[in-house]
Amino acid sequence: MTAGVKICVPIHDAVLIEAPLEMIDEHVRLTRSIMAQACRDFLGGKPCRIDAEVIRAPDRYMDIKRGVGMWNTVMGCVGLP
Repeated sequence: MTAGVKICVPIHDAVLIEAPLEMIDEHVRLTRSIMAQACRDFLGGKPCRIDAEVIRAPDRYMDIKRGVGMWNTVMGCVGLP
């Protein structure tokens, strides 16, 4: 946990965080702020764009272009639809 934000996994140049629904917007704001500062530190003060996509339960993240086939394969392997 960093600054009170639960980081589940890094994904390329992003992170997946987890937070209670009533706190997700604040955790996203805090995470974006930390990432923006890290960019400025690394790039000598130059800013970079920080995007965020919030998925609220019961929805789940899915890479539509590449992820559906893999998700279906994994679910089939474990015997789920």
